[in-house]
Amino acid sequence: MKHEYHTVNHKTINGSFYSEHPKLDGPVKVFNVLHYLIAEYSTDTGLIEWQRTLPPWEKADVEKWLGEHYPVTVGA
Repeated sequence: MKHEYHTVNHKTINGSFYSEHPKLDGPVKVFNVLHYLIAEYSTDTGLIEWQRTLPPWEKADVEKWLGEHYPVTVGA
């Protein structure tokens, strides 16, 4: 699914990917530079739902970046 680029809550992951977190209670969405949805990351569980196939090294880079920038939130 192609996506319109928005600057709200937009963060660059690297030269190939960026993230958006449009709703604080929703998933972090990862897009490639062509604005296609690559993955959705839950800050509640830390699980990533991959929408596209990536080489293992790219997946690892995205997973590491998401974990560092969006740590899993622990409920009160």
